[in-house]
Amino acid sequence: TKRANLEHRITVERRRRPIECIAISSKGELIAELYGDANFMQPGAKGSGAIDVYDAVTGKKVQTLRQEKSLPRTAIFTPDGQSIITRATNDIIRLWNIKTGKVIREAQASLGSAGVLALSPDGKKLVIPTTENEALQMWSVPQLKALPTITNPFHLVVRVEFSPSGKRLLVAGFRDSLREKGKSSFGVMVWDVETKKMLHNWNTPSLQCGFCGEDH
Repeated sequence: TKRANLEHRITVERRRRPIECIAISSKGELIAELYGDANFMQPGAKGSGAIDVYDAVTGKKVQTLRQEKSLPRTAIFTPDGQSIITRATNDIIRLWNIKTGKVIREAQASLGSAGVLALSPDGKKLVIPTTENEALQMWSVPQLKALPTITNPFHLVVRVEFSPSGKRLLVAGFRDSLREKGKSSFGVMVWDVETKKMLHNWNTPSLQCGFCGEDH
């Protein structure tokens, strides 16, 4: 097999603090690096943390977004690449303006939210995965106002993804009711975003799944 060509190499600052997440903008123009203190992975952890944003072509840092009272855990760029949404260890959701480095708006999500964030293709709906069978949280963007939730039958949601049109939502996770001999069975569901009705529900041997079109 042939080795892929490396077009660009970005060197980040060397630090002892762990890197929690790397996010890439939809057009591949920006890269965000989330990092924080040593207790970074602990739920509700306190300390200083930041998000460094780099130009993916030049490798130059274009902005540092600092969080003083909590540590950033996950992030996702808005479709236009001008803003980034982060979730912190205290489950506060923040919408940042990358150019100014300022917080545009923030909201308190349900405590114990987990996994990566999902943003609709038009950038107007944000979904936050949850744990312990708690309903999936949906928020409007940029207002960050809570929208009607989606039922979550999973013990732990590990993946959420919008379809290309944003009308459907794929949810994958561990089923509580299908545990056998200490192993959790994987499940995948597809929901209608507007009606909040479940369209498909099946078991799967892997959580590496996603949409390859509107109906598949």
